[in-house]
Amino acid sequence: MLMLGQRNPWTVFAHQQDCIAARLLDMLPAVVTATGGTLPILMNGGVRQGSDIVKALALGAKAVLVGRPQFHALAAAGIAGAAHMLHLLRTELELAMIQTGVQNVRFLCNDHVGRRLTRDIVNF
Repeated sequence: MLMLGQRNPWTVFAHQQDCIAARLLDMLPAVVTATGGTLPILMNGGVRQGSDIVKALALGAKAVLVGRPQFHALAAAGIAGAAHMLHLLRTELELAMIQTGVQNVRFLCNDHVGRRLTRDIVNF
């Protein structure tokens, strides 16, 4: 039972996970610029849906690693669960690409990502 004014630890955890993904996406263009495009950038963490993959690829990542959702699906439903999770992730990726009007991930660029940076919110 939660008392008034008491924070729900699960809500705090979910918010922290969203913030981690946002921070990774905010840092990604700077990392790509710092490497000068000479190193392939792999984004590891914060990927929970297909639109996260589209954002990461558009901001310069060459690939996106998916670990935690796959392990959760594997623990919940075995191999079939992991396969289903990958199917859902691919379907969400395809839907996000359709919404951006891109037919191939090679054509994704910064223009396909609409983001509000933290500093813009603070300065508001």
